[in-house]
Amino acid sequence: GLAAGSGCKPGVSLENVAGRNRRLRVVVFGMKRRVLLARSLVHDPDLLLLDEPTNHLDIESITWLEQFLSVYDGTLMFVTHDRVFLQSLATRIIESTEANSTTGRATTRRS
Repeated sequence: GLAAGSGCKPGVSLENVAGRNRRLRVVVFGMKRRVLLARSLVHDPDLLLLDEPTNHLDIESITWLEQFLSVYDGTLMFVTHDRVFLQSLATRIIESTEANSTTGRATTRRS
């Protein structure tokens, strides 16, 4: 919920405040995503697992994230449909289906 003193009733979440306003929902979820990413990154983990890390982020945040992860010293694994993000960071790709999975070298701009 929102912090005390915010003028909102206890138990009211940002998602509820955003309601059906699509533009506001995107902003709310974008901020939530940035906070969760920052919380993960500040701990400097050896292994970082990201599921669709660019969802709900604006272009500026995606650019920052790509730059940060390009010099990240740990192991990075991520799932994404964002081809630009994928090509910018991936060094190996694992393609998985219900029946099997394959792996191969990624063709990236960093190679």
